[in-house]
Amino acid sequence: GGRPAPVLGAMLDSLAGGNLTAARRLAFAQMIVSAQAKGSVGGGTDVPVLVTRRNEVAVDCLRRAIATDGVHRIGLLYGGLHMPGLTKSVMEDLGLEPVDQRWRAVWRVE
Repeated sequence: GGRPAPVLGAMLDSLAGGNLTAARRLAFAQMIVSAQAKGSVGGGTDVPVLVTRRNEVAVDCLRRAIATDGVHRIGLLYGGLHMPGLTKSVMEDLGLEPVDQRWRAVWRVE
């Protein structure tokens, strides 16, 4: 059997203190970490259907932005689990090559 996730204690503390927002954020963070460990980022081959679908929508939005007159810069902001599929689609479907990437922390759990 497995062990409880380390975040479980913090989630229980948040719930016991009545801080449902913090507990929800911790649960969401745990879902992301678990998906990364099980999916292609963690060395596996399974990518959740939701990630694949979101990537398709992102690439479609990117395609439309590229075709829009006056658009000279485009930013695509997604997390690590999305990157292998997004990179592949952008290169194969749109014929683009990566030039630069910047990793930014958009949220954190304390």
